Amino acid sequence: MTNFEELLTEVNEFGPFQVSIFVLVSLFEVPAAWAMVLPLFTASSPKWHCTLNTTHLNDLSDLNHTAANSSLANCQLRRLGICDEVVYDEKFTSIITEWDLECSDDLFYVSTLLKILQMVGVLFGAMISGQLADILGRRKVFYVVYSLLVLVGIASSFANSWQLYVAFRVLIGAFIGGTMVINFVLPLEFVGCQWRTFCGCIGFWAVGVATLPLLAYFLPNWRHLAVTSSAVGIPLIFTYWWIPESPRWLIQKGRYEEATLVIKQMAQRNRRPCTLLSSLIATAEATRKDELTHLSSAFAHVGKASIAGAWAATQVSSAEQFPTVVRSIGISSCSMAARIGAILAPQIVYLGGISMPIPYIVYGSLALISAVSFIYLPETLNRPLVDAIPFWNCACYKEKDGSAELELDIGEKQDLM
Repeated sequence: MTNFEELLTEVNEFGPFQVSIFVLVSLFEVPAAWAMVLPLFTASSPKWHCTLNTTHLNDLSDLNHTAANSSLANCQLRRLGICDEVVYDEKFTSIITEWDLECSDDLFYVSTLLKILQMVGVLFGAMISGQLADILGRRKVFYVVYSLLVLVGIASSFANSWQLYVAFRVLIGAFIGGTMVINFVLPLEFVGCQWRTFCGCIGFWAVGVATLPLLAYFLPNWRHLAVTSSAVGIPLIFTYWWIPESPRWLIQKGRYEEATLVIKQMAQRNRRPCTLLSSLIATAEATRKDELTHLSSAFAHVGKASIAGAWAATQVSSAEQFPTVVRSIGISSCSMAARIGAILAPQIVYLGGISMPIPYIVYGSLALISAVSFIYLPETLNRPLVDAIPFWNCACYKEKDGSAELELDIGEKQDLM
């Protein structure tokens, strides 16, 4: 009779079996990252200009020809009816170009609404999927949510209006949120405490972000890009038979026979010492405005690197704070809070119109508050994962004078194999 941490030590905490699980699950991050950042291309507004109607050139004496290539000037020409043809400076098409939103009042509305509603979808998707994963199992919910992500992603390429496309993006956001919550939890429950930080920090999300521009370069049509970026993820659905259910979750649910089979399979695959797996991380350089100085750009890169490190540490620590029985729910709650930040963050940028330092002050202050708050969380480095919720043993003793003495014993219920 032993606990799961001791079993992991016995069968190798990070052997070939865990490596294969980690790599396979990490591959799902690539299509998920593509789905997340796809609107940067499908909803982009490329530069364009008008081919003028020469019969109306005499009516243009009041227009500033130096601004002829600006969006405002081009829209004025279209409203005057002297724009023969709209010519785009780039061959890439998007929902903006297809549904002629360049000069529409809906342009800003569509762009903002698309970003906000997608992140709202991520918020609710993470919350709901986390709950279901703790009830129904990690693997089953993970593959159902991911399959829906692929299906809806393909369906979005057939949208016949920007309103329908936005609705598809809300659903896609929900399935991204669900996929990433379980994608993070599942491999962590197969490895020992010394490897949880590694598995929590290393992944293929950055690879997906870095490779989507290359895919967009070869697929300039937004519909082709949407259907291809989703369809490429179809083969991953068939890894369902290669990735087992979390043995920790099986033990918590009393399914000991299934857990035993997974652990035996783990022991068979880990006959030899494990070798460290190096993953290539491609980091997409953040876009920046032309007016940024070299010093500001340097600070931006340092900040981006710091955010990546803090995010990785927070992800790992968050997973270790919750017991197995509610770990997915806990992670989904944390993800929900993060999505609230993602929804509000783009709006804070607009405060720069009042004063340029305001957004930086807000972001920096919130980061400092978060860092100070993090200090008060329990340290989890190299400690076993808790499998059950701590319980209280309470014994009350009534004294003769009517007073009561309360004794508390805090313990943790551990399920044993």
